[in-house]
Amino acid sequence: MKNPFLTLLIFALLISSQNLLAQTNMISFKTYFESPLDEQKDYFNTATAPTLGYYSLDSYKRKTSKWGVELGFSKAGPATDTVLIDSDNNTEKRVYKQFQSINLQLSKGADFALTSRFYLTYGLQFTFRYVTYDYNIIKNNYVNEESILQFRAGGMPKAGLKFRVFKEMYIGLEAFYLLSINSAGEFGENTLNSYAGISPLLSVKF
Repeated sequence: MKNPFLTLLIFALLISSQNLLAQTNMISFKTYFESPLDEQKDYFNTATAPTLGYYSLDSYKRKTSKWGVELGFSKAGPATDTVLIDSDNNTEKRVYKQFQSINLQLSKGADFALTSRFYLTYGLQFTFRYVTYDYNIIKNNYVNEESILQFRAGGMPKAGLKFRVFKEMYIGLEAFYLLSINSAGEFGENTLNSYAGISPLLSVKF
């Protein structure tokens, strides 16, 4: 080929296309079970969060690095029918309703092959959440309804084990700890919220 620049360009495109073809992708289906560790545990039960994720994988020897994004929906029922709170030297009754949030999570992690079928998984997620819940205040025979809206952002380290069921299908279980800060709301402005829990998963490579 007479044009050396064109030759180099074609060669670079061929190398890039091979790298793209070698890149592996993964879809995951998870359910996070999130138990509150702070004062929220007096108000809400463990939340369940079905979550769909997409990951890009890069493998080298026994380690597979992965980064991706997840989208999920959390919901939790009230921990008790009525909560009694001391307010201005009076006892205030509160009836809480369902807690729910939309979750967007960015993830960076890795899988390390312990055997041909078992893998150690670990990583860190950054989560962004839109939280809503309502409760009724019963005081002096009057009922007032309050609505809470929060934006939360936080970090979630996690680790677990994964098992290869078929050639490109895996099941696993991860444990995690979530620490987030909320924008505003019932628990005060700029309050830290913490959770711990587990997340069973099913993932498929393609």
